[in-house]
This record gives sequence, structure tokens and C-alpha cells, in this order.
Amino acid sequence: MPSYHMYWGEATRYSPIADTMSRNRFDKLRNFLHLNDNSKMNPHNDPKYNKLFKVRSIIDSVRANFATIEAEEHNCVDEIIIPFKGRSSLKQYIKNKPHK
Repeated sequence: MPSYHMYWGEATRYSPIADTMSRNRFDKLRNFLHLNDNSKMNPHNDPKYNKLFKVRSIIDSVRANFATIEAEEHNCVDEIIIPFKGRSSLKQYIKNKPHK
């Protein structure tokens, strides 16, 4: 949906989410749940600026856990990009994969 508030709207209500918690509760969690200390984030004009700083700890944790998986005789990994029409400065491209 274009806006997460639409999950609680009359015409666009999505029960699995709307029945779990109120929109106000979700807003509070969204505002106060932080994964990194924002005071340690480099400014935008700094060469060390990281666009993914706020979620970097989760990315690092997931990558570390995936690295512990032992390769077996038959492993298959495929990547997917979900079509997205919103704005984002993070560009992803997988050659020969349609995702528009």
C-alpha cells in the first residue's frame, strides 16, 4: 500500500495487521524502536556516511548467521527483487532478472 496508515483505513483495512494492534500503537513502536544510536550516525556530507546505518546491525547479524550455514551437497539460493514504485536512493539490479 502507498501508506502504512492505509492498513487501518475503512476501505483498505488489512485484518492481519489491523486486528493485531491499533494504528496509534504501531506509530509509537515505529517512532521509538531504534536499532542503532542516531547520535553515532555520520552526517550526509561525510564520506563515511552509510545510508543503511539505522538497520546495519540487523544486516550484519543476518549475514553472520548465514555465514555459519554449512554448504551441503545440494544447496540452491536465488535472489529476487520485489517491484517497488516508491522513492529510494538505494538501487538494486540483478542482470537478466525482470522486476519492473
